[in-house]
Amino acid sequence: MSDNKDIREKTTDKAAGGKAGKRGSVRNKVSVSYVLFGEFLSSGVIRRNVGFIVLVVCSILLLIGNGYASQNEEKEATRLREEVEDAKYRALTLSSELMDRTRQSHIEEHLRQIGDSALKSPTSSPYILTVDTAE
Repeated sequence: MSDNKDIREKTTDKAAGGKAGKRGSVRNKVSVSYVLFGEFLSSGVIRRNVGFIVLVVCSILLLIGNGYASQNEEKEATRLREEVEDAKYRALTLSSELMDRTRQSHIEEHLRQIGDSALKSPTSSPYILTVDTAE
């Protein structure tokens, strides 16, 4: 008990002319052992505000958790954006290759290589056939 008296020794501030007002200028000395041994937790201020302290701690934990969750969502969104961009370029490449392979000159070259001579390029220009629809 004498330790508590030593730790919480109240001093008056005599620098203000030696006179204490209505409240006085009384300070509590806080030592390292007071904090390390957890004696400050049993003080009246802490006990009266336990609900508020718990609310603040829970709010801080929720804020930290929300930060991690949003960071993970941003990583996922970035990964998906990159995946969409890769798919877009892959589709563009495949479309270009398909267009190149379906050109008439490439088809004729391919048919010559495999020995199919049934299809040949026309040597004369096309002409229009007229059909009499009155009959």
